[in-house]
Amino acid sequence: MDRTFKAEGCKQNLAWLDELQFIGIKLGLDRVRLLRRTLGNPGENLRFIHVAGTNGKGSTCAFAESVARSGGLSTGLYTSPHLLDPSERIKVNNIPVSYEEMAEGLTEIRKAARGFDPPPTYFEVFTLLALIIFDRTKPDVIFWETGMGGRLDATNIVSPAATLITPIGLDHQKYLGPTLGAIASEKAGIFKPGVPALTAPQKDEAAAVLQAVAARLDVSLEECQPTELPENVVLGLAGSHQRTNAALALGALRLTGLLPPLAKVRSGLASVTWPARFQRLLNWVVDGAHNPDGALALARAWQERFGNQKTTCIFSALDDKDARGMVLGLSSVVEQIVLCPISVRGRAPDLDVLKKTVKEVLPELPVAIAPNLQIAMEVSRQHNKPYPGIVTGSLYLCAEALLLLNQSGKSL
Repeated sequence: MDRTFKAEGCKQNLAWLDELQFIGIKLGLDRVRLLRRTLGNPGENLRFIHVAGTNGKGSTCAFAESVARSGGLSTGLYTSPHLLDPSERIKVNNIPVSYEEMAEGLTEIRKAARGFDPPPTYFEVFTLLALIIFDRTKPDVIFWETGMGGRLDATNIVSPAATLITPIGLDHQKYLGPTLGAIASEKAGIFKPGVPALTAPQKDEAAAVLQAVAARLDVSLEECQPTELPENVVLGLAGSHQRTNAALALGALRLTGLLPPLAKVRSGLASVTWPARFQRLLNWVVDGAHNPDGALALARAWQERFGNQKTTCIFSALDDKDARGMVLGLSSVVEQIVLCPISVRGRAPDLDVLKKTVKEVLPELPVAIAPNLQIAMEVSRQHNKPYPGIVTGSLYLCAEALLLLNQSGKSL
């Protein structure tokens, strides 16, 4: 964080938050619940819509927030990870909180966390910070995205008015389990007795687990279909998969009695924005697909827009991700892949290994390695073509692309 602050204490609190990133992931609720109690239970009487799933959580929250705000409600939005700036994670009426507001809340959290060994994680602190900020601003409704999983996710300390499950796929198996059923069980951990829930259409294994958990907890679980959207609705996010996310968002507002009139629904759905979701910038599409299902959705969105035209893909993936599955998902739309590094501590890919993986999946495809993203863009075959190239595989890579492309020109 490189902004200048008037108060040294403000700067110190934000530096403390940065340092917590190196603790890593520690699933569990005991620590964050204790900290919340010590802080006076911020957010205890607010209205939350809790969203879990593998793909589409952020887009679903963005649709719901935009429609609610279009209908005149004040909104809170908590999502992760951020792309360019940590303040993106906490928004009030779609405006990121200021660093000064963040630092003020961190003062309280640091005091409450004294003596904790190990200290709270980055995500736990950010979750508490969101509760503190929303407790002060009192939005009419808060769209509350899980970080990973659900059952042991730090966000699972609120009492929601409704819970949503977006499409479930294989991701984070190290923490959530090796199968769709195991992962679905973790996602269903956000269900609360008697609290209504909605799910996107799921693969059979995941659907069966969600239904079993819902039945055990006396949860009314409905499945939302994209066909439930208003006729001829226009979405601000590209790709047919976004229709499922939009339907889930509207279903949540309906369940909680917050769905505005149709004209406001249309306005909210059309005006929604969410970065790195099939986002056009100059002659590139930047998409944060980072698992096989996400890559397939990206490929379908590309074909819906550009037909059978194939393109250059600049690709990289963290070393704990299923790069093979992602490359397979993209195989129908790429004619060349350019690999480049990602600057991330402890999870950076070995590009030689990544190239070998790509060649095993697509042996006839040209594959190059570039020393950085800027050179990858410069050496690609995409220049002077009437259709864009793709940057995908990691949100870290997408963040770097957004920085580079926004320096070169504005979004189309």
